[in-house]
Amino acid sequence: MIDNADVQLVKHCLDTYYTKCPQVLPRVPADMRRGQWQEDDWVDWKMIPSRLTEADVVALEKKLPFRLPPLFRAFLVTYFVLDLDFGEYQLPQLSSDAPLRDVQRYLLQPSLWAIGYSQCASSGCGDPVCFDLHAPHEEGEFEVVVINHDMIVPFENWHRRDRVEPHATRVAGSFREFFTRLCLGKPL
Repeated sequence: MIDNADVQLVKHCLDTYYTKCPQVLPRVPADMRRGQWQEDDWVDWKMIPSRLTEADVVALEKKLPFRLPPLFRAFLVTYFVLDLDFGEYQLPQLSSDAPLRDVQRYLLQPSLWAIGYSQCASSGCGDPVCFDLHAPHEEGEFEVVVINHDMIVPFENWHRRDRVEPHATRVAGSFREFFTRLCLGKPL
């Protein structure tokens, strides 16, 4: 069950983030537009309440070999939100016209699961930011690591945790810590 306190924390974090982020993007879904189109098809966007339900989250989790952390589950059902680019890290967008597209692109990577990771975000230079499935907490959380993809060559090394793990740097003890620090502007 998604905890209401987690939903309230996600609302607070995203509301805080939204007041600081650039709010003009191209190709904004109609229900997320605020204002008139600008030059080059750019438009102001707004967050809107998510139409995703806990049943949608459960259906997504059935495709995964693990259960999503509690705050990530709340993140999915709170708002549709765009442009989750925090400079050093980007979270998946939750667009009203395809809310789970980016989330699934990150999470549904069996090759990473096989070595104990699941991507939940990315770094500014394209490094995968992952839940470390080998470092679970009792509360259903995982440590969050960023994997320096440039250091893992040849490609075959991605199939061996012992070759990837030395290039995985812990950035947060949990998704809760990672998300709240990003949104509230606190350094990781």
